Amino acid sequence: MTGTFIRLLPKQIADKIAAGEVITGPSAVVKELVENALDAGARQISVEISHGGKTLIRVTDDGCGIAAEEVTLALTPHATSKLRTEEDLLNIQTLGFRGEALASIAAVSEMTLATKTADAQAGVRTVISGGEVLESKPAGLPDGTDIQVRNLFFNTPARQKFLATDRAEATRVVDLVSRAAVAFPDVRFRMVSNGSVLFASPGKGGAHRAILTVFGPGVGDGLLEVNAVAEGMSLSAFVSGMSSSRKSKRAQTFFVNGRYVKDKVISDAVREAYADLLPEGRYPVAYLFLEINPAAVDVNVHPAKSEIRFLEPSAVKAFLLSSLRSALSSGEALPQLAIPGSRRAQKLKREEHAFYSMKETETDVYDAGPAPEKTAHGEAEKVDIRTLWSSKEGAPAATSAKKDRVSSGSAPPESPDTAPVSLAPNSLRYLTSVFATYLIAEDGESVYLIDQHAAHERIHYEKFLAEVKAKRHITQQLLTPYILQLPPAMRADTENWADLICSLGFEAEPFGGASVRVRAVPAFIRLEEATAFLQDIVTESGTKLPIGDRALARLISAACRASVKANDVLAPAEAEALLSQLMACENPRTCPHGRPVFVQLKKGDLERMFGRS
Repeated sequence: MTGTFIRLLPKQIADKIAAGEVITGPSAVVKELVENALDAGARQISVEISHGGKTLIRVTDDGCGIAAEEVTLALTPHATSKLRTEEDLLNIQTLGFRGEALASIAAVSEMTLATKTADAQAGVRTVISGGEVLESKPAGLPDGTDIQVRNLFFNTPARQKFLATDRAEATRVVDLVSRAAVAFPDVRFRMVSNGSVLFASPGKGGAHRAILTVFGPGVGDGLLEVNAVAEGMSLSAFVSGMSSSRKSKRAQTFFVNGRYVKDKVISDAVREAYADLLPEGRYPVAYLFLEINPAAVDVNVHPAKSEIRFLEPSAVKAFLLSSLRSALSSGEALPQLAIPGSRRAQKLKREEHAFYSMKETETDVYDAGPAPEKTAHGEAEKVDIRTLWSSKEGAPAATSAKKDRVSSGSAPPESPDTAPVSLAPNSLRYLTSVFATYLIAEDGESVYLIDQHAAHERIHYEKFLAEVKAKRHITQQLLTPYILQLPPAMRADTENWADLICSLGFEAEPFGGASVRVRAVPAFIRLEEATAFLQDIVTESGTKLPIGDRALARLISAACRASVKANDVLAPAEAEALLSQLMACENPRTCPHGRPVFVQLKKGDLERMFGRS
C-alpha cells in the first residue's frame, strides 16, 4: 500500500486507548478506587454515585493518603507504591499493583483528588481534566483520600454511548461495593446513590454478619459455615444446604486473598459438590473466601484483575470439593422443619430481628448530617470521613496500617440438639408410613420423614452406577442397531466417542467417519430413552467428551421407573429393607434429580414444642 506510514500515536490518544482497557464504566472506576483504599489500610470507605456514576463518583477513605510531593507522580501511568522488582509480580499481596487506575480514570473524566498523610500539616487538592493537571495546591484536609470523578467519558463520547441505563450502571456499582463489604467485614462501608443511603456495613468483623447486613436474611439465613485448612490453603465459606437454592448463580461469590474473582476452577468445585443434591437448574448460595500462597496464583492475566490462574488448579479444586462435601454431609445441611417454637425457627427469627435492628440503627449511625459547603470547584471543603460515622459508641480510630487479608466470622458454640447429625448405615429404626408415600423413622435424636420413591431412586441409581463403573453391564440387544450421527467437529474423535458410550453401559463401535453404531443398551432403560440420551449428550457436550457421575446421572435417572411410587403400600419388612439399603448408600440425602429424600425433625425441637425444655 502506498501513502501509509507507521506513526506513534499522540500521547492524548494513547492514554485514552489505555484507559479504555481498565475503565470500562462507572463500576470499574469504583472498583479501582475501593481497592486502592483497602490497600491504603482504610477502615472506613464511603462510596457515593449520581446517575449510576455517570455524573459523579465519589470515594472517600481514612487510609494512609498520598504524600503531597508524590501526587503528580501517582497520576502518571504505571506509577505505583506496590511493586518494586519483577519478582514482586510472583508474590502479589495487594488488590492493586499495576499503577494504571488513577491515570486511566483521570484521562477520561474530570477528577478532583484531595489527600493527606497522617504526618503532614496540610494535604493537597489536585484538579485534573482529561489527564491534564489544571490545579494543585495545599489544603486543610483530614487524613485519608477523597476522590471525586465527574462526567465520566466526557472526552470520549463514543464510550458514553455504550454505557447502560443509570439504573443498570448503579446496580453494577452496588454489587461491587456489596462484595467488598462481605470480603472485608472489618471495614465499614457506606453506599450512597442519588443522595440515598442504600446500605452501611457495621465493620465489626464477621463475614456472616456482613452478608446479613448487605443482602438481608433472605440470603443470609440458614447458611452453613465451612472452615478448612490444607497445605498452603485455607477456606472460610458460607453456603446453603439442601433446603435453599436459586434460579441463577448470582448468589455465588468467590474471593481469593480478598480479591473478588470469576474462576472456573472454583465454580466447577461448587457445582460438583452439589451434584445430585439440587434439582436441575437450581444453584446454591455460596460465599467462598479462599486464602492461598500468593506465589501459587497469577492475578496478572486480565486488565480488570477479576480472572486468575492457579499454579495447581487440580489441588485447589480437590481441596474445595472435599471441604464443601464434608459440610454438606452434616445433619445441618438436611432439610429441616422450622416448626414454631423450634430452635431453627427461633434462629431465623433472631437473624431477621438482628438484620432489621441493624437497618434501623444505620439510619442514625450513618447520617452524614447537613451538606458541607462547596468550594469554587464544587467539592466539599474539609470533609472528614469520620463525620460520616457519628454513633453514640464513637467512630473507630483511623489507621494507616495495611489490613489483614484473612477475615472470617466465628460461630457460637453449638448446643447438643443443633450439632451436625451423621447418618451411619442401618442407624434408622422404621416406625410406620403415612399417606402410603412417606416412611417415618427415628435414630434416637431425630425423627425423619422419608419419601419412599426418592429413596428407592437413590438406591437404584447407586446400584446402576456401581455396575457401570465396574463394567458389569447387563444389556439388551437391539434387533436393529441404532446409528448415532456425530456433528462434524466430533468426527475426528469417533473412536473415543464409541469408547465413552461403551463405558456408560452401551455396546457401540465406530461405523464410518461420522457415525457410531449402537448394538445394545443397558437393561434398565427403554430404547426411546436411550436414543434421546445419546442425542442429548452429543448435542450438549460440544467437542468435549463428557465424563463423571453427572453424565451418568442423566442416563441412570431412568431408574425411577423401576422404583416404588407414591401411593404404593409397603409391608413393614419391605420398608425396613428399603431403609437399610438407603443407609448403605454413599449419598442417602437426595434422589438423582436433586430432590430431598428425607426431612429431619430434631428431638430438642419436639421437647420445646411440648414445653419439656
